[in-house]
Amino acid sequence: MTTQPQLLRGAILKCLFPFEDKPDLPGTSPHYCLLVESFEHEGKAFVIVAYGTSKLDAALQSAHPVLDIPTNLLSGSAINANQGVIHILCDHLAVIPFDSKWVYMTFSARLGIFKPEHTQQPARRNLLANFQKAEADINAAAIRLLNEFVIHRKVGIRPDTKLR
Repeated sequence: MTTQPQLLRGAILKCLFPFEDKPDLPGTSPHYCLLVESFEHEGKAFVIVAYGTSKLDAALQSAHPVLDIPTNLLSGSAINANQGVIHILCDHLAVIPFDSKWVYMTFSARLGIFKPEHTQQPARRNLLANFQKAEADINAAAIRLLNEFVIHRKVGIRPDTKLR
């Protein structure tokens, strides 16, 4: 039995997302992040993830497009019941190695919005529509970040990235 999460569209990974002061090192606290892409480079597995936070303030809202994910619409590993909502910053992304230094390998969750029966539930249907709209911002940011990674071969966030 594998401990790796299924890397599917809508996967949520628990990661040590890097911070501005050390953009190429794992952060000090875990964040639930949306998987954007997984890829292999020079024989090593990497993921691109979008930053997730439970604390959304006006500064974050005005600086980033945000996708709100109610935790009760996730399937898989349990997320803190008090969490309520994970706010994904659609343009605050990082390229990180897919290893235990960066990713909690025993955690796996996914948006519960892709099965045909989910369209019968208004909350899930609404989240799917919001997710599909957010994908344009997420994918544009991922392409920029991946291009920089290929050129500079640096993991983490871009050094000029600001959260607020």
